[in-house]
Amino acid sequence: MAPRFKLDELPAASQQKIKEDIILGRRSMFEVAKQVGIADTSVARWMRKMPEEERLRILAKNRVEGSRRMQPSSMKTGWTLRTPTSPWLAGSKS
Repeated sequence: MAPRFKLDELPAASQQKIKEDIILGRRSMFEVAKQVGIADTSVARWMRKMPEEERLRILAKNRVEGSRRMQPSSMKTGWTLRTPTSPWLAGSKS
């Protein structure tokens, strides 16, 4: 039986990255659809099949990782942002 969605044919890591990007607002469904070569309504239907628990897990994971990026500073300001080690956290450099 063939996968129902073209996105289901992608590797699991790519699927997870797409889900995280959409949920966290890094990319829109339209951008993902354009990249994969499908309609944005297909991406919306694919996202709708994701359980709410998975959405909440992604949001919680991002919140925890975000708090880990903050560290106490020796300066009077209190907190400072650590330099991200991952190129995904650092953003694109054009």
